[in-house]
Amino acid sequence: MKSHLTKQLPILNFTNKTNTVVLFLTLVLLTSNAFSQDSVVVNHKGTKTTVTSNVVTTSNTAPNNPEMADVWFDNTDIANVITKIYDGSSWVTVEASGGGSGDDLGNHTATENLKLSNHWLSNDGDSEGIYIETDGDVGIGTSSPSEKLEVAGTIDAKALKTTIYTAERTTTYTTVGNHTWIDYPDLTQTITLSEEATIIANFSFSMFVSDSYLAMRLVVSGNNRTKSTCGNATNVYCNLTDTWSETLSAGTHTIKVQYRTGTYRTMDPNQDFQQAFLQVTVLGNQ
Repeated sequence: MKSHLTKQLPILNFTNKTNTVVLFLTLVLLTSNAFSQDSVVVNHKGTKTTVTSNVVTTSNTAPNNPEMADVWFDNTDIANVITKIYDGSSWVTVEASGGGSGDDLGNHTATENLKLSNHWLSNDGDSEGIYIETDGDVGIGTSSPSEKLEVAGTIDAKALKTTIYTAERTTTYTTVGNHTWIDYPDLTQTITLSEEATIIANFSFSMFVSDSYLAMRLVVSGNNRTKSTCGNATNVYCNLTDTWSETLSAGTHTIKVQYRTGTYRTMDPNQDFQQAFLQVTVLGNQ
């Protein structure tokens, strides 16, 4: 049911010696109902203008006969009040308070970059979660990441992007016993990195030796990295293994195994306890 209230403001008369000035103040007719508020304004020229403002309702049931832009605070769950606005055909949830269900961000399409302005992406609004610096560095649990991704805590990952290269000697080879460093056949791997990356290389070499020593080393881009030695022995198997890790710059790098010995012995990978392989693992991009 609509109720109407009309108010007419008094007319003030001002009289001087020559004339009388009659000043009509604005006559405001206020028409209100349960669902909208219409203000009818009459100015000094007699022109009427109607202004409709929205109605704000707090209840656990939807208001009847709503009009465009009316606001409804749905307090069906008093601890989770939901704010809704009438779009002309239905009530649309625009936000939530008190921990209630919020707007479904999944049904929106971004038309520009999201600007956080030094704020966190957080589930409960606290200063925690994900923080993105101006230069794009991402911090998890830290607001001052110094790398592209910095995690202040333990990472539990199901997998890590890696590329593994394996070089192996599969046929017999007789060592050259002239006490000089010689590339071991097939134990060379060349990799090309598109950006800086961490490399892990390990090799294993075992063979039968007698009355001499056996030394192995890992050479990376012409630089010696590791060295293992099996001392003078008589009729024994030497098993030399080593692991090396380093961050290499972008570009092409050659990693190889070299040996040095004073005896001529044959390594047969088809025999027990004899093998020769090199494995290179690239962590991340390459």
